[in-house]
Amino acid sequence: MAITKGIAPVQVIEIIKLLVDSGTKITEPEFKDKVISKYNDIFSKNSKDTIIANLREDAMVEFQEDRFITKLPQDNSKVDLMSVKIIDNVVDIRVSQQKGNDASFNSSSLSKTIDSLYNFIDGNKIVDYFNLLPEHLNPHKNGLTYNVDVVIGMILACGEGNKSGIRTITNNEYLNYMGIFSKDICDIDFWAFKKLKSRNHEYCAVDKCCNFDIIYDRCISIFLDDGNK
Repeated sequence: MAITKGIAPVQVIEIIKLLVDSGTKITEPEFKDKVISKYNDIFSKNSKDTIIANLREDAMVEFQEDRFITKLPQDNSKVDLMSVKIIDNVVDIRVSQQKGNDASFNSSSLSKTIDSLYNFIDGNKIVDYFNLLPEHLNPHKNGLTYNVDVVIGMILACGEGNKSGIRTITNNEYLNYMGIFSKDICDIDFWAFKKLKSRNHEYCAVDKCCNFDIIYDRCISIFLDDGNK
């Protein structure tokens, strides 16, 4: 039997309380529809944030200028972008794990990122991606030596850091590091915003859950019982 996502009762209860406090009556025919709408709004934000984070990577490629930038395959290496330029007859390669949503600040997420990046470095997995480079930048084609720097790029942050030897670069400094100088993070997000709008993104969280009606009825019952005590 397949497992499907369920509704979060605490979220339904919170929405019910919010609506009641705003003067909406539970007995109104459209009350349930209002709960569904607000539930979808909350979880649509999570879906939207993920899409925008991916669009930011596309924007980095779109706005490349001083260095060649390409997206990397979404595999277990957990790296997102590669920025490349020949400097003094050496192929200078910069690889980033680009973080661009709230999960960026989760310590567990960051720890897993560090582990994955060290596996990437220790396994010299960069060579697996040389085929994504144009021939003049590909060390397997041009015969040049190369060096690799791996960083965590946090667009929605400020400052800098070093976690277990992996540098974290933020904000517009990260864009500069990747070779983008004429655009800033607002340009990146405006581009992502326009792309998102063109997709007419909608996310109906309730439709993706298996038990909304059951949970909703039970939450209404508990809420009414509590009010009568």
